[in-house]
Amino acid sequence: GGTVLRDFVVWMEHHAIRQWTVDVRKKLRNDFCSSVEQYLSDLDCPAMYRMCRDGNGKPTSWQDDPYARRKVVFWLVSCAISEVYSDQAGPVEDATEIASGNVNNNAVLLSCIDKDSFPLGFSTNSSAVDDIVNALRMKYLMDLRNLQNKVNLTTSNMQQITVNEGGHTPRK
Repeated sequence: GGTVLRDFVVWMEHHAIRQWTVDVRKKLRNDFCSSVEQYLSDLDCPAMYRMCRDGNGKPTSWQDDPYARRKVVFWLVSCAISEVYSDQAGPVEDATEIASGNVNNNAVLLSCIDKDSFPLGFSTNSSAVDDIVNALRMKYLMDLRNLQNKVNLTTSNMQQITVNEGGHTPRK
């Protein structure tokens, strides 16, 4: 795990994020354990992504906790996407054009965003675009939750049909 994580972070830094100069990046490869925290701090990685506790409530390293490690990796990928996007796209003059032109619905979605409890994880260098992307992400997650509820209901119904057709009728 540690070597794979180090290689991943170094690759992301070298190819996409480019937060540190080439000379400073050597620290990340050669002394990963002592430099990765500084690297994440320099990237403004939210502290809540790196905080975790063991079963006894004692603080542990995010590198040792698979769930916390996934959050940090997700955040790094989001940073990389943001950097690649900003390299290719340039500034967006009117962010509402991105949001299908439906400003009223987007304004309602944007008013519901609690940025502290639902951080985007990357930046497009435009707060308007960041807000719209976050709203679209939240809407996607709500749609996904609704779809999962339908799948769960269908599965439950199919199980009930299977039980009833198998000659097992519930006793009253």
